Amino acid sequence: MQSFNRVQLIGTLGVDPTINSVGENQVMNLSIATEERFKRNEEWVGETTWHIVELWNPSPSVRELKKGSNVFIEGTYKGETYEKEGHKKYVMKVKAKKIIPLA
Repeated sequence: MQSFNRVQLIGTLGVDPTINSVGENQVMNLSIATEERFKRNEEWVGETTWHIVELWNPSPSVRELKKGSNVFIEGTYKGETYEKEGHKKYVMKVKAKKIIPLA
């Protein structure tokens, strides 16, 4: 059996991205909101999901993204563990291969 890990998102940045240097490379971290709309009890409601996104060596156009920017993101999901205040934490991140700013 083959497996497949591919993520495509269209969403809105919730905060300004951060860029950090790691050796000779740079990593950009973003927080993206996507919304799903559905009908509940004859009323349309929206449910927001937040996604943590990481992109290595962002292009100049991606570096200009700000809170409120709309983007298309393509990549893969990856689970990561880290320790905070003596407790192990687990988070799912989107490892972006492509980010395209949308108008």
